[in-house]
Amino acid sequence: MSNSNLGGKRIIKLKSVVSSTNSSGPTVPTSDAVEKEISGQIDNLKIELEDLRTNKELLLNETNSEIQQAKQNWETEKHAYIESAKEEGYQAGYIEGKEVAHLEYRALIEQANSIVESAGIDYHATIEKHEESIIELAMYTAEKILRQQLEKSPQSFLPIVKSAIRELKDQSVISIYLHPANYETVLEQKEELLQVLEEDVRLAIYINDEIPENGCLIKHPFGQMDVGIDTQLNELRQVLHEVSRENAT
Repeated sequence: MSNSNLGGKRIIKLKSVVSSTNSSGPTVPTSDAVEKEISGQIDNLKIELEDLRTNKELLLNETNSEIQQAKQNWETEKHAYIESAKEEGYQAGYIEGKEVAHLEYRALIEQANSIVESAGIDYHATIEKHEESIIELAMYTAEKILRQQLEKSPQSFLPIVKSAIRELKDQSVISIYLHPANYETVLEQKEELLQVLEEDVRLAIYINDEIPENGCLIKHPFGQMDVGIDTQLNELRQVLHEVSRENAT
């Protein structure tokens, strides 16, 4: 049955019933026969209408299934398109972000190196600018610490004298002149000083109040040596200044 019959009107044709009084003609159907024939046609139409209704429902169901499947396919494809676009966007964004991060990293390294270099330049400039003050401060600190050590432990002065006469151990006569505050300390350790010298060297220790405290003047046949604390600190100061000038050039 074609779809054009759906929802349309069906024309039902009924056969004509002819009444005849001619006894020699065909037999005329009775009203019961006509009614029976019409009833059969109506039953056939009902069956056909039921088939049409069934086919219509099947067609609608099939159409709805196709529509739902199409929707489902579209949702699946749409989701795939969205995921693909996200992935492509993610990859593009990841690569771009990686490049940006690398550039920022390089910029930070260059900035850090520049800061270090500038700090080094500023450091050396500051050192050069205040080098004299730094040397004097270092010398003042060293002198203060040394004098405190000597006040706390007067025996600490002895190594200074011992180191000086060790350089003169080949002299025949060595005379040591000390401030009164240091005289007794060194005199008590005379035997220890003699062990540094040769056996035939004559060692004499004298007091000289003109020598500053913690000062030490050592005389020998060919000259004399000033090995006191102040003298050694001054020599150290001169060495530091010379090193500073050499570094500046």
